[in-house]
Amino acid sequence: MAHMARKQKKTLVQRVTSDLSDAAMDVRRRLSGGETKRGITGRKASATRKRNATKRSLAARKGAATRRAKASR
Repeated sequence: MAHMARKQKKTLVQRVTSDLSDAAMDVRRRLSGGETKRGITGRKASATRKRNATKRSLAARKGAATRRAKASR
Protein backbone atom coordinates (compact mmCIF):
# COMPACT_ATOMS: atom_id res chain seq x y z
CA MET A 1 0.00 0.00 0.00
CA ALA A 2 1.40 3.39 -0.98
CA HIS A 3 1.70 5.95 1.78
CA MET A 4 0.60 9.50 1.16
CA ALA A 5 2.95 12.23 2.31
CA ARG A 6 1.46 13.68 5.46
CA LYS A 7 2.26 16.92 7.18
CA GLN A 8 2.91 16.41 10.87
CA LYS A 9 1.25 18.79 13.27
CA LYS A 10 3.62 21.31 14.81
CA THR A 11 4.14 21.04 18.54
CA LEU A 12 3.37 23.98 20.79
CA VAL A 13 7.10 24.74 21.20
CA GLN A 14 7.63 24.72 17.42
CA ARG A 15 4.67 27.06 16.89
CA VAL A 16 5.87 29.47 19.59
CA THR A 17 9.43 29.44 18.23
CA SER A 18 8.18 30.08 14.70
CA ASP A 19 5.92 32.95 15.85
CA LEU A 20 8.70 34.58 17.87
CA SER A 21 11.23 34.39 15.04
CA ASP A 22 8.65 35.83 12.61
CA ALA A 23 7.93 38.68 15.03
CA ALA A 24 11.64 39.38 15.49
CA MET A 25 12.15 39.41 11.72
CA ASP A 26 9.25 41.85 11.35
CA VAL A 27 10.72 44.19 13.98
CA ARG A 28 14.14 44.07 12.28
CA ARG A 29 12.54 44.85 8.93
CA ARG A 30 10.65 47.84 10.33
CA LEU A 31 13.72 49.22 12.10
CA SER A 32 15.89 48.93 9.00
CA GLY A 33 13.52 51.14 7.04
CA GLY A 34 11.36 48.70 5.16
CA GLU A 35 11.78 46.03 2.56
CA THR A 36 14.40 45.99 -0.16
CA LYS A 37 14.21 43.99 -3.36
CA ARG A 38 17.33 42.11 -2.32
CA GLY A 39 15.81 41.23 1.05
CA ILE A 40 12.63 39.91 -0.53
CA THR A 41 14.62 37.82 -3.01
CA GLY A 42 16.88 36.50 -0.27
CA ARG A 43 13.97 35.43 1.88
CA LYS A 44 12.28 33.74 -1.07
CA ALA A 45 15.49 31.86 -1.91
CA SER A 46 15.89 30.83 1.71
CA ALA A 47 12.35 29.44 1.82
CA THR A 48 12.98 27.52 -1.42
CA ARG A 49 16.20 26.01 -0.05
CA LYS A 50 14.41 24.98 3.13
CA ARG A 51 11.55 23.41 1.15
CA ASN A 52 13.98 21.50 -1.08
CA ALA A 53 15.97 20.28 1.93
CA THR A 54 12.75 18.95 3.46
CA LYS A 55 11.92 17.13 0.21
CA ARG A 56 15.42 15.58 0.09
CA SER A 57 15.17 14.49 3.71
CA LEU A 58 11.76 12.90 3.16
CA ALA A 59 12.99 11.09 0.03
CA ALA A 60 16.05 9.80 1.90
CA ARG A 61 13.90 8.48 4.75
CA LYS A 62 11.51 6.83 2.29
CA GLY A 63 14.45 5.24 0.44
CA ALA A 64 15.96 3.96 3.68
CA ALA A 65 12.62 2.42 4.70
CA THR A 66 12.32 0.75 1.30
CA ARG A 67 15.84 -0.68 1.59
CA ARG A 68 15.10 -1.98 5.09
CA ALA A 69 11.86 -3.58 3.89
CA LYS A 70 13.61 -5.25 0.94
CA ALA A 71 16.44 -6.48 3.19
CA SER A 72 14.03 -8.14 5.60
CA ARG A 73 12.38 -10.23 2.85
